[in-house]
Amino acid sequence: MSNGDTTHSAVVPTPTPTEDGRYRSNLEEYELEGDGRPPFILTVPEMKLLGIAGVGFFLDGEQYRVFAM
Repeated sequence: MSNGDTTHSAVVPTPTPTEDGRYRSNLEEYELEGDGRPPFILTVPEMKLLGIAGVGFFLDGEQYRVFAM
């Protein structure tokens, strides 16, 4: 990497097949690591995504006259 390069590379373990031939992701371990915060405390990116999805939900509902505003 050059000095000004800002790309990040993460080491991702390759999933291995189980006895029945299925692959198991490591997502459960990732979710269990957590940062110790309760699930209802959202991060800034999560709040932004929720806001965008909420606005889209209400705009779509207005198209079909679901909400009386």
